[in-house]
Amino acid sequence: MSGITSTVGLISGIDTGNLIEQLLAIEARPRALAQQRLVQLQTQQAAYLDINTRLGALRSASATFRTDKVFSTSKATSSDDDLLTATATTSAQPGSYQFIVDRLVTSQQLLSKGFSDRDSSPLGATSFTFESDKARLDSDVGLADLNGGAGVRRGTFNITDSNGATAEIDLSKTAKVSEVIDAINGAGIGVQASVVEDKLVLSDTAGGGGQINVSDGVGSFTATDLGIAGTSIGGVLTGQRVYYATGSTSLGLINGRNGVETTNTVGTGAFDFTVRVDAVDVKVFLGLITETVTDPDTGEDVTETTPAAATLNDVIERINTALQTELGDTTTLSASLKADGTGLQIVDSAGTAAIEVLDRGEETGGAAVQNTARNLGINGTGTGSVVGSRIFGGLNSILTKTLNGGLGIEGDGSLTITDRNGSVHNITGLNAFETLSEVFDAINTQTGGAVTASLNSLGTGIQLTDTTGGVGNFIVAGTPADDTATSLGVATDPAGVAESTIDSGSLQKQYVGRGTLLSSLNNGSGIGTGSFTITDATGTTQTVTIGQNDKTIGHVINAINSAGLAINARINDKGDGILIEEVVSGAPGSIKIKIEDTTGSVAESLRIETEATGTDTDNFIDGSFETVIEFEATDTLDDAVAKINDAGIGVAATIVNDGSGTAPYRLSFTSRDSGTAGRFILDTGGFDLALQTLSEGDDARVFFGSNNPATALLVTSTTNTLDDLIAGVSIDLNSTSEDPVTLNVTRDVAAIEEKINGFVSAFNTLIGRIDNQTRYDDETEVKGPLLGDSLAISLRSQLFVTLQSVGDNVTGQYNRLSEVGITIGDGGKTIELDSAKFREAYDADPASVEALFETFDLAPSNTTTDLGDGITVTGGDADRTFTSLGVIGKMEELARSYLDSVDGILTQREKSLTTQVELQEGRIDEFTTRLELKRTQLEAQFLAMETALGQLQSQQSSLAQLAQLG
Repeated sequence: MSGITSTVGLISGIDTGNLIEQLLAIEARPRALAQQRLVQLQTQQAAYLDINTRLGALRSASATFRTDKVFSTSKATSSDDDLLTATATTSAQPGSYQFIVDRLVTSQQLLSKGFSDRDSSPLGATSFTFESDKARLDSDVGLADLNGGAGVRRGTFNITDSNGATAEIDLSKTAKVSEVIDAINGAGIGVQASVVEDKLVLSDTAGGGGQINVSDGVGSFTATDLGIAGTSIGGVLTGQRVYYATGSTSLGLINGRNGVETTNTVGTGAFDFTVRVDAVDVKVFLGLITETVTDPDTGEDVTETTPAAATLNDVIERINTALQTELGDTTTLSASLKADGTGLQIVDSAGTAAIEVLDRGEETGGAAVQNTARNLGINGTGTGSVVGSRIFGGLNSILTKTLNGGLGIEGDGSLTITDRNGSVHNITGLNAFETLSEVFDAINTQTGGAVTASLNSLGTGIQLTDTTGGVGNFIVAGTPADDTATSLGVATDPAGVAESTIDSGSLQKQYVGRGTLLSSLNNGSGIGTGSFTITDATGTTQTVTIGQNDKTIGHVINAINSAGLAINARINDKGDGILIEEVVSGAPGSIKIKIEDTTGSVAESLRIETEATGTDTDNFIDGSFETVIEFEATDTLDDAVAKINDAGIGVAATIVNDGSGTAPYRLSFTSRDSGTAGRFILDTGGFDLALQTLSEGDDARVFFGSNNPATALLVTSTTNTLDDLIAGVSIDLNSTSEDPVTLNVTRDVAAIEEKINGFVSAFNTLIGRIDNQTRYDDETEVKGPLLGDSLAISLRSQLFVTLQSVGDNVTGQYNRLSEVGITIGDGGKTIELDSAKFREAYDADPASVEALFETFDLAPSNTTTDLGDGITVTGGDADRTFTSLGVIGKMEELARSYLDSVDGILTQREKSLTTQVELQEGRIDEFTTRLELKRTQLEAQFLAMETALGQLQSQQSSLAQLAQLG
């Protein structure tokens, strides 16, 4: 039950509750005044917050001109969007560019023969091997790489055969040496082109009485640059050497394109190899050099850096500097490029010095810990000189030292070949040749053509072909215990084979070395950075971190070998990845080696994130970039496709149904990477897929800068997007055409106007909010919360003054915004942009207009602030001055002076208002406490009165009863 309450006194009959409230209302008048003041202050706070927000928007709109480089906003317009489109960034420079889109990028695609079903019949294959096209034993050299990198001037030339038949060869759109050979051989005259060593050779097949004659076309120098301009002798025109290295040759192109290994250690004592001269060790360092020198003008110490060696000239300079530093400026030793451009040499002009070149680690009598000197071809000894080996592959050929995983051709260099007619051919000296084409030429010459040597069908090995037409067995043997035939993979059983061809299989060309750049792996995607753990055979685990300073495979190997584990990392025997193997000291460990990524995907990208298949001799991890997919005897087409795709290689397998009646299902293999970088080799292990090439995987090809391909710059790309051709412009190739397309890059005036309108809008919004907060309506007598506020009025005034000011030290014909179309309108309440006037001014002097909006040059500061703990800061906003400042920059600075979080004018006002609000809230709380105490006091007093009245009433009643008794 609820009780009945009443504020009326039971005895007095007085409404004490109402009376108390009236008394308290009188007491509460000061609190009411404080509450009114609080509301007023909070309304002003809200008003200033509104202005603060709008001023911040104006500051951002002002700053965006310089931070976003608005006046550098560009657009790219194509004359034919069907052929080419583009987008431009603020770094793009205006200009007009011409293109001929000759070829779009394609991805390599192979298609098999047909099969009757996809999910029931076994495929019958045992394994497929997938590998990068880098494993091929040839190299299609680009014309741009000929003549020491000077290239070939594309155009036309004329060839006349011995019968007088003439053909014009047009190489205006040619990029590769193979295309030159194909063009000549397909010209329909009696001339056959081939490559011999580093030259082009033309052979007459017409059988006429004349000679081959080659002459440049009108205005062309193509034949001259190819080294074949001239007349043949005896039906053969041997061209001049056109493929050789120069000082500017990149280190990434030498050593079979496996690069040069250098240390990632820097600082005092760092070196890559040693040149020992008469027992004096000269340390040579090829890395980044950082040194402190004294500025001759200021006398202050400054740090200078010399980039790491990147070309052969850089290497030569580093060697010669080291020789002079250690042996004196008068030393008679110097490094140089060999005269034929095939390698390096170190020569003593006096001819007497004992010279030895040692890789790092060998100078102390130990094993080499890196292969810099070997990669440069100069490891070795000599008196008076060390003449380096060939470091540059042949024209469309490779270095023999890259065969067999980098071991080269082993054995004594001899072959004994019995052709099918029974003739015996003794081949010698094969181990002395430095290019594979020389090996082929030697075999072809020394057998008199009875046996020819060439690449096998996959391009990964050698094929010997008997041309005699005989029926005997084909026999190839090497010298026992010094067997070159086995090294070349062509050795047969003593009885030979009843075939006319012998295929070596893969000769495992090395395409991953210690000097291989990590950024070149995975078709140019690299491996990134990160950490992985390695557990060795003893169960010990360590973490290996690969960072930004690790550039090569050698750096990764060194990092692994420095982890303190019972393992050894090295290049695998096939020369296509890293091998991690157990180092056994005593009994083999019982734990399988295991590698796991912890951060990033470095191990996965190196193909070493796995566990060894066993212990003892099986306790190793092979990060080969060759992938073998093994099949079960019952695997169907569907099973094969699933296994290939699950392997995570760069090839996608699918099944194509061509709709034919008996065998409609075909296997399709498509590279996941486009262009030449995505080319792959598929070895079916002898299983006949009858593969046909639907697409070889060609790079996009564009001629840039002219409507004549012969004089234009030839540009190739592994995608249909060109990001680096024109700075700040991304070009998308859409289709091909013989006709040129023009791309115009211009400043995007419309985008600039949009940003200016954004500034105008922000300015007008701010002025509108200030006017609203300071308003007074005569009719309604409604006042804004900041009516008469000097700060708000001053801000409004300063905004318009700044808008109409001139730039400080800003050059050009325009000094004010009004001169470029920004004017005050609506009776001084808003500003507006006259687009026509702006465009007229921008067309007349764009730099001057830009200066008004973007100039913001801070002067150097000499103010130093001590933050304690030895930390000092130079500069700061306190002494912020400018050498030049545009009008919009002034507007930004005005806004900053009000908004600065430490001493901004609005910030200070907000702090003041906050203090006042807190003061009023405190007073109100104090008044409320006092009123509550007063209420308690009054209630007690009225209660006491009622009690007293009750007692009086009780006494009166008693007196009355006594009176009645009397």
